[in-house]
Amino acid sequence: MNEFPLTELAASFPLRSVLGAILFLTLIIWGLMTAALIFHWRRSVFKKRVMVLAETSYLVGSLIIIAAATAFLAAA
Repeated sequence: MNEFPLTELAASFPLRSVLGAILFLTLIIWGLMTAALIFHWRRSVFKKRVMVLAETSYLVGSLIIIAAATAFLAAA
């Protein structure tokens, strides 16, 4: 029995392609949200507090997704 079934799962080509596509799209959206967050910070943080909070929480969440997908793809 294999001790590392996750490595075999990560090595499967379709899964790697899907995860790579998700990672790529997440990086694009992350860049756009970062630009929007910087734009809102420059305009008025106090008027757009809810939007800034939402964008910041999205950026933190997407960083976790990016780190997990990158680690999973690197495992293969």
